[in-house]
Amino acid sequence: ILPVVMQISAVHLTILLLLCISYATADIYDDERAILVELYETTIRASDSLDQYSDWASSTSSASSDHCLWRGIKCDVQGRVVDLRINKGCMAGTIPTSLRGLTELRAIVFTGNYLEGTIPDIFRSMPSLDMIDMSSNYLAGILPPIPPLVDSLSLSWNARLSGSLPDALFSPDNVLRHVDISSCALTGTLPLALCSAPALKNLLLGYNQLTGTIPECTDSHIIALELHANKLTGTIPEWIGLLEGLWSLALDNNLFYGTYPTWLQTRPNVANHSLAVGCTRLCLPAPDWCLASGQCNSTSCRYPGGGDCTEGSSLDYFSSALGGSGWPRRSGWDQPSPCVRDGIICNAEGRVEQIRLPNNNLVGTIPGGIYTLLPALKSIDLSNNLISDFEMTVSTSSLLQTLIMKNNALSGVLPSPFFRSFSQLEYVDLSYNNYTSLLYSETKPILPASVKEVNLSHNDFYYVLNPLIFAELWKLQRLDWSHNVHLTGSIPDSFGYILKLLNLPLKALDMSYTSLGGPIPSTIH
Repeated sequence: ILPVVMQISAVHLTILLLLCISYATADIYDDERAILVELYETTIRASDSLDQYSDWASSTSSASSDHCLWRGIKCDVQGRVVDLRINKGCMAGTIPTSLRGLTELRAIVFTGNYLEGTIPDIFRSMPSLDMIDMSSNYLAGILPPIPPLVDSLSLSWNARLSGSLPDALFSPDNVLRHVDISSCALTGTLPLALCSAPALKNLLLGYNQLTGTIPECTDSHIIALELHANKLTGTIPEWIGLLEGLWSLALDNNLFYGTYPTWLQTRPNVANHSLAVGCTRLCLPAPDWCLASGQCNSTSCRYPGGGDCTEGSSLDYFSSALGGSGWPRRSGWDQPSPCVRDGIICNAEGRVEQIRLPNNNLVGTIPGGIYTLLPALKSIDLSNNLISDFEMTVSTSSLLQTLIMKNNALSGVLPSPFFRSFSQLEYVDLSYNNYTSLLYSETKPILPASVKEVNLSHNDFYYVLNPLIFAELWKLQRLDWSHNVHLTGSIPDSFGYILKLLNLPLKALDMSYTSLGGPIPSTIH
């Protein structure tokens, strides 16, 4: 009898264990769903103007809804969230710390959104995480700890992401293969530890503020090395020329000196390289004909480029991004000096101060790096073109005061964080475009505190304005929101109260030719 009793007890124990596991799994499932609901409420709901994540909205009201079926989410067979991806332009605000509860996450992709603030220390609780992509946002602060199994790390185009590269990022125990932290605000030197990263293939750190020299690496397997537009010094080490699989190399716009590396001229496999442009002080070896004629000796050298190399090459970058070859007015754009180019006005020091290219068939996206590369730039007039977007990265130290983008092809959500980043911006004209909504329509200002005049007329904004969007706009004098025919509802009484409370020096407010109804609030008089 005893063996039978023991067998029955064993069966009961197994059932009990299964029930406990089932209840625990259900609790984890509910916890992860709650985390996603919080993510939606704090970062997605107000930003998803096209309702791409409407299933999240409808599901948050139903306790029985299966979040594993929501857009952008993948779960494993046990119902644990393993993949989280939110599309471009559908997130704003700060990243909630509760995401650390998604402990089985393997990929997190928030690229091309409007996220601000620091990246919280959430990744260490995700031991299986192998992909992080939060590029093209407005994230700030220093890099958080990265788990050792992360294979791909992309944080590029976050203009306020700062600090130095931690040695731990390139630990020999890590499997990190792809690193892209370009177009940020990194400082400090390149860590020697990157030479010990066994899996590292792509190191993309261009457009930062890195200093010091490139470390000597004797056992590197890098195939893409992009360190352009930093403040690196010293000579270019020979080990780069020994990289067998190297195909992309960008070292221009640094402060290197010495002899132009001869190995680069004998490496046809390096299909993509930029070195002999920008502000490098590298000497090209004297050509054979010069040596044979006796006009120079083996120590002679010549310097690549000419004119103001930084700003000249920066304008070339600007031109290529906006279809420069098709501009009807491009006189002087084949010259190295920026000041002789059509539409470019320089100050007394020869630095680019104004870009005036209206009615010139500019097409595409304005490159974000241009504000950093042209530090004296104060005015941009690109009206009456076909520009469709801004790359969402700027320099917080930009001197830009005037931005005229009238009558282009700008559309969608007005990128408020982008404009707020220009701390000295005074005049903005975005009229005759196709903007439909504001990113922060409830609580955040739409522009920096420095702005004085704003023209948003002849767009397609479609809801009643909340006066809180004028918070902190202490200098605002003129605001034109006319000819937005889908702007509906009535002007709230609180509108005038808040304008008076903020003590704005507002002289002209135009909301004509809209669909606003109701009486004019007495508080405005």
